Formats: sequence, structure tokens, C-alpha cells
Amino acid sequence: MAKKSAYEPHYGKMAVGFESRMDFEKLRRERLQRTKDTMAQFGIDALITFDCDAQRYICDYFITTPCRKIETAMCFLANTPDSNAWMIGGPYQVKQLTDKMPWLDGVIGGLGAPRLSARDCDDPVLNNYVNATMERLEEYGMDPAEITLGIDGSTLQGLFMQAFEKRGVKCVSCKHVMDEARVCKTPEELILLKMACDNVSKAFSRIVEEAKPGMKEFELAGIVAKALYEEGCEHIEDPVVSSGCMTNPLTVSCTDRMILPGDLFFLDIAGNQFHGYTTCLYRTFSMGQPSEEQMNSYRKCLELLENSYKNIKAGATSYDIYKNWPDDPGYWGPDYNWNDCTPFAVGHGVGLSLHDRPFIQLALQKQMPDTPPVELKEGMVIALETWYGEPGSRDGVRLEDMIVVTKDGYERLCTFPIDCLIDVWNKRYISVR
Repeated sequence: MAKKSAYEPHYGKMAVGFESRMDFEKLRRERLQRTKDTMAQFGIDALITFDCDAQRYICDYFITTPCRKIETAMCFLANTPDSNAWMIGGPYQVKQLTDKMPWLDGVIGGLGAPRLSARDCDDPVLNNYVNATMERLEEYGMDPAEITLGIDGSTLQGLFMQAFEKRGVKCVSCKHVMDEARVCKTPEELILLKMACDNVSKAFSRIVEEAKPGMKEFELAGIVAKALYEEGCEHIEDPVVSSGCMTNPLTVSCTDRMILPGDLFFLDIAGNQFHGYTTCLYRTFSMGQPSEEQMNSYRKCLELLENSYKNIKAGATSYDIYKNWPDDPGYWGPDYNWNDCTPFAVGHGVGLSLHDRPFIQLALQKQMPDTPPVELKEGMVIALETWYGEPGSRDGVRLEDMIVVTKDGYERLCTFPIDCLIDVWNKRYISVR
């Protein structure tokens, strides 16, 4: 009997009057409190962040793609009992944002783009943000000479620190604070991650339905993008589509290469955002009846991936994963060293960012054996990915799945089949068991 998932959304995505569905107020409330708790843990009294994922976590503000790199949007948070965030400086229509996001403590727009102007800490545009921060500190009753201000997510962090220190404010980098706050997901976050994975299942299914010999890798990327946008994805990174001889050695790309009968091809649907939450999921397909060599490569890649799971549970460590992966780079071929094997057996956290903590990489651990183990905690979401191709072959297989760490083990978040090689031309699901 199939076990009921603790994270599966047992309802649709739309708001309705006859069911209690996704509770976004609870989502925001719990993320805000986790941020404040983690700030207190690291001695941070207030923080500013220009990082779009951190801003989404703190107050749910969504920065559109064109505005992410120019760093015009700053989030300010004071660690006081009843405070919420301020959004400062971005391309805001202030009244509109105030109406749309009434939980914010305030909005200030139009302070300019210091990343495009600042050459030193006296830059007037950069100091627009410093002045706005100083005003907020005063508003919350904080003495600048007695607090620690955390700064996150800016390429100008050094200049900001100098500017604040001129005002008598002690500053520290606080990227680690936001990383720690976000590393374990709340129940609502896990539901959104599961929904994001369900969207990917639809996209993979469209590939099975529509991929035909002669299509280019670009065309498959278009099929994926359309399926994801249909399900409400708000942002999509370019999918990886590698085919034929581009699968061995491992190539991470998407080109105008034509996919031909007999080719294996794999897709990585990574970085697509659903309510901010991302996925990183690989599947490998066959364009026609796969050869026995292709099937064997699929089996070995799947075995590597499933070995990753064997000891995963809360309290285990990254070393419990490493011990179930190959101990010699020669597993992938006689000419490989560990540096060559960097992407062949890896894992990384997934959440609002495509790469959250923890980071798990076999090749790095083998080259740096004193690397301390990373403890796995309940609520961590980890994408584990493996690759295998027979030495000298033109074909390789890439697989990746997302799991959530539980008290006694793990749970897969994507239900799209992974234990069979799908022949998309003939619509056949070929078991590798």
C-alpha cells in the first residue's frame, strides 16, 4: 500500500472557498520568525540584504529578472518583537506595493543603483541606502553605536561596510545567517517544493508526448518552458538538454543539435520557480529502442543514485552518503582523476535558491579528506545527481532526484518515473530492474 506523503498538496493550486489550501500567511510568518531566531543566534540586531532569494524568504517580495543583478532593491529587517521588513530603493510604485503587501512595515522607492555608480564609500547613491538604513534604526529605537548590522547579497558589501563604519555602526557579513535560516524547510515550504516538482513531472511528460527524431535540443527546451509556464511558474532558467555524443563525456548545454534515432538525451529542469521555490531534476530518455550498452549505463547511473539514499535520515552526515559512492575515480574510466569526476556524484540543497545548503560533492571530499561532515537535518531538501557513461562510449546517463530528509529516512518529492528508460519515439517505458 502506498504511504501517504506528509508533503503532498492534497488539493489544487487555486484559492477556493470550499477548502483550506496553501496558507501563505503562515508561510511568511514562520519564515520571518526563523530569520529573527537565526539573527539572534549569530548576534545580528538588524540586517540589510540585496539578495533576491533572501528577500523572498523574509517578506515574499519578488524581484523580476531584469532587476536582480543591478541591486536596486534592499530589504531591511530589525530584530525586534513585532517588526516586519522594509523594502527600500527598488523600482517600486510605492503605493501599489504598499497595497499589495500590507504586511510590510514600509516601502521607500527610487534611491538609484549604487552598483552602477559607486566607486567608493562616499558615493551619494550608495549613501541613499545607508541613510535609509540609519533612519530605520532610529525608528526602531536602536542605537547605531551599540548594534551589529548584518549585510548580505551585495557586490558592494565592502563599500557598504566602510560607509556604515563611518557612521559608527559595526557591520558583519551575514550570508551565513540567511543560509542557516533557510536550510531546513517549513511544512508550507515543502508543499510548494512538492508542487514545483509536480510541475516538472508535467514537463517531462510533455517531452515523452512530443519529442520526435529530428527535433533540436532547443525545441525540447521550448516544450519544457511552455509546460512550466502553463502551471504558473514565474521564472525559468534555461533547461539543460544534452543528446547523443554530447552525453559522454558529460556536457551541460542546450544547442541546436538535432536529436536522432538511437540517441540518448537528458534534461535538467533546474531553476524554474513556483512561488519562488525551485527544482533541480534530471531524467534521461531514449530516442528509439535503447541498446544493451545504453541500458547498462542507465542501470549503473541509477545504482549510484539509489546508493546515495541508503543511509539518509536526520542525524546522518554527508559521509554516510560518500561511503556508498565509488572510492576510486577509475570507476568512471581508467583515465579519470578525482578532479575530472567533480560533477559525477554530487548533492546540493534546493529551496528558494537553486543551490542552498548543504553542499555534497564526492570528488571534493576525496581531494580534501579533512573536510568536516555536514549533518543532515529533518526538513532539508537535497537534490542528488549522478552520471555514468561507459569509457569510450558515445552515450552517458544523467539522473537527479530531490528528496526531503525525514526523522527516519527520506521522501522523494518528484514522482516522475526514474527506474525505467523511456523510449519517447515508441512511447515505451523500459524497466531497468
